[in-house]
Amino acid sequence: MINKSLFCSVLESIILQILKDREIGSYFLINSGATLQGTCTYDNTGVIKSCVKLLQEYFPKDEEGFCLIEHYLYECEFGKSLKESKEIETIEDLYKRLIKNL
Repeated sequence: MINKSLFCSVLESIILQILKDREIGSYFLINSGATLQGTCTYDNTGVIKSCVKLLQEYFPKDEEGFCLIEHYLYECEFGKSLKESKEIETIEDLYKRLIKNL
């Protein structure tokens, strides 16, 4: 089992990379006059997907293929609710929820 500290560290690194990619992509778009928003000039998706896949070894997708980790990163924008709620799920909260669902 992966411990909470390592899980949080890996997920924080993934989030920081995604945010940095967006920042760099926005910088290049502003300076180049491009119309696409938020695309980066290089592709880190392979590395990010590999890290998520490694975490899925400990917390696999469910029978329908749903992954709480992917949902947290991409659908909920790092724990922010898609609803109007101001509540944010922390990485530690996600870890607790994943452990509970095992």
